Amino acid sequence: MDRKEFLITLWTKLFKPLIILGVLIFSVRFLIRIFTQNDTERLIAIIVLGFIILSTFSYLLGFVFNKMVLAIKSRLSDQALNSFRIIGKIIDYLTPIVLGVLIYHLWIKDWIIASVFFIAMLINKIIEVVKQEKTGYNN
Repeated sequence: MDRKEFLITLWTKLFKPLIILGVLIFSVRFLIRIFTQNDTERLIAIIVLGFIILSTFSYLLGFVFNKMVLAIKSRLSDQALNSFRIIGKIIDYLTPIVLGVLIYHLWIKDWIIASVFFIAMLINKIIEVVKQEKTGYNN
């Protein structure tokens, strides 16, 4: 056994498990301390944990939804798929109009909700444009 193999073995069998165990112990200790005290750290931890749970749930829901869509698409005829593509393009053209009307209606009722909704839509559109630019795909 040469030096490189020895260091790899030492890392995988000793140091890596010790580091993981240490991080796990300190994380559990930190979470116990947070939830026993009523501080700002507790609020931040609840928000972060809620965001992690929500994003994990949305990822799993998207995964299941994609599997269902693929299963349904494989059973449909070409004519039905073509009809769905046409309906999808019509909905893509109508969506900005409907969202504009919705924002206007929300602005009349409460401008704060409309602003939050508009900012969320803007961020979503920016993320979509960035993804399209990274993949090189243009509609």
